[in-house]
Amino acid sequence: MAADKQAGRPVGARRARQTAVASANGKVDRLPLTGYATLGLLSTTEGSAAVELQERAHQQIRHFYWAPALSHIRRELNRLDDLGYVDAEVVHRGRVQRTLRYTLTAKGADALAEWAERPEAEPLVVKNAVILRMWLGRRANDSPAVLQSLEDHIESIAAELDDLREQMEGLDRRFKDRLLALEAYDPDEAGDLRILTGRTAWHRAVMRYCRRNYENELANSRELFKELKRLSTADAQSITGHGSAPDRTELAEADAVPPSTSTST
Repeated sequence: MAADKQAGRPVGARRARQTAVASANGKVDRLPLTGYATLGLLSTTEGSAAVELQERAHQQIRHFYWAPALSHIRRELNRLDDLGYVDAEVVHRGRVQRTLRYTLTAKGADALAEWAERPEAEPLVVKNAVILRMWLGRRANDSPAVLQSLEDHIESIAAELDDLREQMEGLDRRFKDRLLALEAYDPDEAGDLRILTGRTAWHRAVMRYCRRNYENELANSRELFKELKRLSTADAQSITGHGSAPDRTELAEADAVPPSTSTST
């Protein structure tokens, strides 16, 4: 096992399992998407421990794909190590503590590039338990209780949107501060920083896409809440025998979206 190797020496790739990804025609077979996500996280670093990859996944790709547990990250790293896609090195921290630090191999970089360049579109899978509950809500006995889950969803999306905005603003601020400092002391290194920023421009574009997704989901969920609140009011009147249309006060209450601590509109 990797952890049994001597400290400071590369663990390297263990023998690939019989289900190795190299097929007879030399093409790279498909990994689980979580495997490619892990390779992608490693591709932007010079080496990371599993806990560091989990933190980066939580900061970045959770906004559009995956919020993994640490145990899941470690399983993926073990799989990738078996296939020769990553190298693992035992690093000691203090007298007792030790950890594994992973780096992307050339084979892993090739597998990641081959998958990214593959000309096929994955089907979009939408699994929203809150909306499923709304779809079934007409069959519930307590409409306010059903709508409460939608209110909670709205609050959650608003919080995610605020968090993403803060992350993006923080990255911009740190980059500008570092660039100003480098230009004052080392113009050549400042040029290198601009090149690095250009390479990460795609990542930043994806983060803007995620921001728009949150904004759209927030607006869409608030509109759904208003519609369902109207229907809930009409249903309650029907059950109690008040068949007349709701008055303006009732409609105004139905149109009121749940309060949000988000700064978004």
